[in-house]
Amino acid sequence: MSLKAMTRTTAMVTIIAVIVVVVVAAIAITMFAPKGPTPPTAPTPSPGPTPPTAPTGVPSEIRIGVAIQLSGAQVVEGAASFMGMRCAVQWFNDRGGINIGGVKVPIKLIYYDCESKRDYAVKLIEKLITEDKVDIVIHPYASTFVMATAPVTEKYKKFSVNFGGSSDTLYQQGFKYMISTHGFAILHYWDTPYAMIKEADPAAKKVAIVFKDDEWGRSLGESARTKAKKYGFEIVYDKSYPPDIADASPMLREIAALKPDILCVGSHYKDGYLIATQLRDLRINIKWVVMQVAVSKPEFGQGLGKWAVGFIGETTWEPECKWEVVAAKEGKEYYGPTSDELVEYYYKLGGKGRPSAYTGYGAVAIIAAAKCIETAQSLDPDKLIAAAKTLDFYYVKSRFKVDPDNPAKQIGSINPVIQWQRGAGNTLVYAVIYPSAFATAKPIPMPTWEEKEKWPELILPF
Repeated sequence: MSLKAMTRTTAMVTIIAVIVVVVVAAIAITMFAPKGPTPPTAPTPSPGPTPPTAPTGVPSEIRIGVAIQLSGAQVVEGAASFMGMRCAVQWFNDRGGINIGGVKVPIKLIYYDCESKRDYAVKLIEKLITEDKVDIVIHPYASTFVMATAPVTEKYKKFSVNFGGSSDTLYQQGFKYMISTHGFAILHYWDTPYAMIKEADPAAKKVAIVFKDDEWGRSLGESARTKAKKYGFEIVYDKSYPPDIADASPMLREIAALKPDILCVGSHYKDGYLIATQLRDLRINIKWVVMQVAVSKPEFGQGLGKWAVGFIGETTWEPECKWEVVAAKEGKEYYGPTSDELVEYYYKLGGKGRPSAYTGYGAVAIIAAAKCIETAQSLDPDKLIAAAKTLDFYYVKSRFKVDPDNPAKQIGSINPVIQWQRGAGNTLVYAVIYPSAFATAKPIPMPTWEEKEKWPELILPF
C-alpha cells in the first residue's frame, strides 16, 4: 500500500472513532445527568353540569279554554272578567309559565265570545274540549251559565273552574271535576255588610229584603234572610221581583211605608240600577242601602254621579285589599300576583279607569288553576281535583279553600264591602269600608236625596 493510501485510511478511522466517542458521551450524559421535576400533564377537562331536560310528558304549553260574555246582556261582567284572565296569564308567562317538573310551561288562553247566550256557551265549551283539546276549562260568568256548561265538562271528565257563579245549587249537583273560586250566596253573602252595619250603627234594627226571582236572586234572598236573623235584625219585608222588572216603584212604596233601617237588594246590574234610580226619583230615604252586584261596578257611579253616594256594595276583589299581608300574619302561603301587580297589568294591557271587582274574579280563575297544576305536577283531571282538595292559601281575592268532600264548594272566600262617598274637592269616591284592615274610609249612612240635590255634580276620579 502506498504511503498516500495509508494516510487516507488512518484519517477515516480517526473520524469514525471520534464520532463513536461523541455518541457514547451523549448517551452517558443523558443517562446519568440529575433529573429535574417532570412537567405537569395537562388535566383532562371534567364534564360540566348536564343541562336539564324536560321530564317525559311535560307539555310545551298549557291550554286553558273559556267561553265568556264579550257581547250581549252580560258584556260588562264578562269583558271585565276576561281582562282579569288576560292579566293573570300574562303575569305567569312573563315569569316563564307554570312549573311542571322543574320546567316553566307557558299558558295559552283559548277563548270564544258566547254572546251572553247559554245554549251557545254550551256548544263552545264542548268545542274547546273536543276540537281545541284544552287541558282546563273556565266556565262563563253567572250561575245560570255555569249550571248549563258544567254538565259538559263533567261528561268529558275535564277539570274546570267556576269563577263567577254564586248560586248554592251549583255545589249541590255532585260535580266531581269542578272547583269554585267564588263565594256562594247563602254561605258567604251579606255576612260582611251586616257585620259592618252592626258595628257602625248598633241602633239599626229593621231590614227590608228584595231580590230578583231567578236562581242567583233567590239564593241572595235566602242568604239575606238567614244572615239577618244571625245578626239579630228584624225582617219587615221579604219579597222577590220579576227578572224583567221595568218598574219597581210599587214595591219601593210598600217598603217606604214600613220605614226600615236597612234595605237589602239581591240584584244584577240592570235591575239594581233601576231600583237605585227609582229610590232617587221617589225620594225614598233609607239609612243603609246594600245592593249586590250593581253598586260595585264603576258604571254605577258613572251613571248616577252624586246620587250614587251612600250606596253600599259587597264585592269579592278590590285593589286596596292586600291579602298578602293577611297571609303573612297568619303564616299561610300567598300565591300569584298581588293586587298592585294585577292593577299594573290591567293598565299595561289597555285597561281604562278603575278595574272592577270582575277583573279580580277572572284573574283568580287562572291563578287557582295554576296552583292546582303546580301542586299536582300534572294536567290529569283526577290529579288536579285531588290537589285542589288539599289547598289552603291566600291569593289576590282573599282565601282559597274548597270543601275536601265537595270541591265545587268554596268555603274560604271573604267579601270586602265598598261604598260610594263624597270626597275632598267634590269628588265621587269609591271607598273600601270593610274589613277595617283594608278600609280607605269609614262607613256613612245614606245622605238624604234632599241633601244630595243641593250638592254640585261630583267629579269622577276615573
